[in-house]
Amino acid sequence: MVIDKFFYILVVAVFAVSFISTDTNIEKKIKVENPLIIAETFVLHRHHSDQTADMVSGDKYTKYTDYELYQGIFVDIKHDDKPTKISATTMKKIKNRLTLTGNIKFENDDIKFETSKLVYDTKTAIAKTTQKYTANYGGLYISGDELYVDLSTNTIKSNHIMIKQRN
Repeated sequence: MVIDKFFYILVVAVFAVSFISTDTNIEKKIKVENPLIIAETFVLHRHHSDQTADMVSGDKYTKYTDYELYQGIFVDIKHDDKPTKISATTMKKIKNRLTLTGNIKFENDDIKFETSKLVYDTKTAIAKTTQKYTANYGGLYISGDELYVDLSTNTIKSNHIMIKQRN
């Protein structure tokens, strides 16, 4: 009789241990957002009501609820009928803000420059980098630490610049 009770208690204890978690640490679950769209080797064309248009092509496009990610991209933006071409390794787009990283080449009628990180606002047509850059502007080679380019007002600002005239 004692052995039967012991056996029943042992069976209940084994089931309790195997099915009921004894871990007192509560793990926080990290919310992973699933992409809405994934495309490889893509070309996107957009036309906006404010007379701007853009074309984006690249190796990979991923659309999430609040932002878009691009890899191996080339962007052709027209703002007030002025074309601007940008290429980069990666780009994150949140509304009108493009954050580009890796081997960036920016080119329009006025200036050409290369840098490693760039933020471009498509609504205001302002490009900013806080990284080192090299540029070609009006026959001059320019290098510096920070660059601000406003395509709407044709304003260019920079810190710690070095200018060299083309030979």
